[in-house]
Amino acid sequence: MPNARRIDAATDRIAWGNSAALRITGDASLGVWLKVGAGSSNVWLVQRGEVGTVQASNHTIGLLLDGAAGSWDIRSLHDYGDGGPSEGENHTFDTNIPNDSWRYVGISRDTTAKTITLYLGNFASIVEIETWGYTNNAEGGSSSDAQFTIGDVPNGAGWQGDAATEVTFGHVAYYERSLSAEEHSLIMTCAPPLQGLLLFTKLEGASPETDLSGNGYAGTVNGTSVVAGKSCVDLPVASVPLRVAY
Repeated sequence: MPNARRIDAATDRIAWGNSAALRITGDASLGVWLKVGAGSSNVWLVQRGEVGTVQASNHTIGLLLDGAAGSWDIRSLHDYGDGGPSEGENHTFDTNIPNDSWRYVGISRDTTAKTITLYLGNFASIVEIETWGYTNNAEGGSSSDAQFTIGDVPNGAGWQGDAATEVTFGHVAYYERSLSAEEHSLIMTCAPPLQGLLLFTKLEGASPETDLSGNGYAGTVNGTSVVAGKSCVDLPVASVPLRVAY
């Protein structure tokens, strides 16, 4: 059984830096294996940006935990304009994730159609939950303090410090294109397609955490616990073949 990273304190995080290559305002996708325990909703899971109300701080992509214990939902968010309260594209997807159960959550953003599709998977299958139509594409996020993070998010030179919620992360994948359901199923089984892959980490307990995409990012760890993770469905844990998309 591989390791995983559990975030259970307000400032726990893995931060992957402020590279402009991770600031995606166009087509994008995220794939995350996670397990949620006790805690509160409205908590950041994965995002690129920082807290702020100027365009340079905008979240260009993000996933948050919503709902209530035992029936957790997933919220997608990206900012436009100056990123104020009325300038964010938010939508909560009814995922009904139970406590202490591994789930794969994937989103695909198509900026031409202006849609975000959320996929939910377990060890056996993956299903499309909903395709949501939004109005404004992501903008901004150029601040030097804006980063790609798992867990807590930057707030200027400091950190936001969300409510403490126990979330265990398996692997996380980030793409600069909109993925299909079949491609999300490949990520779910630890065989992420290579085309458009920006970052892929298995969060197995290294410090810094390793990016397996070949792009050379390093995940700086603050807090967190290394715990027992999950096994990939059909691949040996030691190998992560990258499959070219077709």
